[in-house]
Amino acid sequence: MSLTSGNFRYNQINAKKQFELILSAILKSHQMMLNDYEKIERNENSIRNRLWKDYLNNNQNRELLKINQYIFKAENSEVGDNYKETGRHDIQIINPIEFCRNTNAYFIIECKLLENTKIGKGSLNHKYVENGIKRFIERNDYPSYYGLNGMIGFIVKSVDINKIVAAINKLLPANEQITEYTFSSENGNTYKSEHHDFQDKNIQLYHLMLDFSDLIE
Repeated sequence: MSLTSGNFRYNQINAKKQFELILSAILKSHQMMLNDYEKIERNENSIRNRLWKDYLNNNQNRELLKINQYIFKAENSEVGDNYKETGRHDIQIINPIEFCRNTNAYFIIECKLLENTKIGKGSLNHKYVENGIKRFIERNDYPSYYGLNGMIGFIVKSVDINKIVAAINKLLPANEQITEYTFSSENGNTYKSEHHDFQDKNIQLYHLMLDFSDLIE
């Protein structure tokens, strides 16, 4: 069957529905983590690994979160045409049925620590843009088969999250800034931004700001 514009539109709507379901499960996982842990290390990989191991890859919690039809991989490599790694994304999400038809069919989520409103070079907000957002749009580090990917900001100090978002937006063009976007009944600080990548393909990034500040050691 040829890929008509109608089929493409259906696939885009279906991908968005899937991804928002997955992100809603991550929001719920965050609430569970706040209840399940007494302390969490101030470390990006440690927080991500807890999210992945105890929730996204835990059979009991996958059933509870209604995401057992998906495969979640942590710290997975991208390999370019030159057979070298172009990047290592924090979480790769696969729908096995779609992946069997096309091994490019997966979502990516990149995770970063956030804690204040600084925007200078080397600050966490600067890294969120340079080593996060730009990996999706300015370089071929992270592919975007569906035109949808995500980022998670792990908030590790008590701070107004909207002020963090405002700081990040100072580092982005006016037409690519992060705006509030509610898609889930789960409580959380959720946002979206739209970009054009280096091939002029439209890319949408979801941003989840998950506050762990009360648990950080």
